[in-house]
Amino acid sequence: MENGYTITPMAHGVKNKTKYWGEEMSFHEMLKKTRQASPYSQYQIGPLVGVGQSAWSKYENGTAAIPDDIAIKAMELLKNPRLKIAYETEKQSGLLNMPFLNNVDDNEVVVLDAVIEEAQELIVNAMALKKIIRNKKSRDDFTLSEWECLVKCEEQIADLFPALKLHFVVMAEKFELDLERISLILKAKFKRKKYIL
Repeated sequence: MENGYTITPMAHGVKNKTKYWGEEMSFHEMLKKTRQASPYSQYQIGPLVGVGQSAWSKYENGTAAIPDDIAIKAMELLKNPRLKIAYETEKQSGLLNMPFLNNVDDNEVVVLDAVIEEAQELIVNAMALKKIIRNKKSRDDFTLSEWECLVKCEEQIADLFPALKLHFVVMAEKFELDLERISLILKAKFKRKKYIL
């Protein structure tokens, strides 16, 4: 336990699970629960995402891998931000494939406090990292203690990602924050600044 919460580490070759409905679930388990909580039956959702009921049932039961395009259509249709996090976690995709904070009170203010705490640590460690890497050209330029300090700083900086994931999920769930819209605005902003092509 660090900073009052725990994170689920990513294990290579192990299906990663996200906590939802008070229990750990894989993507297919969460897909089933999310669909059951929606107004869609298996017969209704299948054609809406481009498959039959039989194929959909296999996806929900985990007996067949859900193709990426079908998963994306289902996530768009079901509009559940935790489902997207579970998908990215299981696929080991998304920003640095960071874990999802699953033992934090889902109260939006508590989650924001975790973001603030991690952001403050990011600033402290980014300033320390700036001093460490100044005038360095490659890893060979670091002493062992400098390298260990660099790695520790990077770990502290990376701690912000899981807290941000949970923040955006909670904001989407409680206040209907449109995460896709934010993503599009961010991409447009980065293009204007020529950070991306």
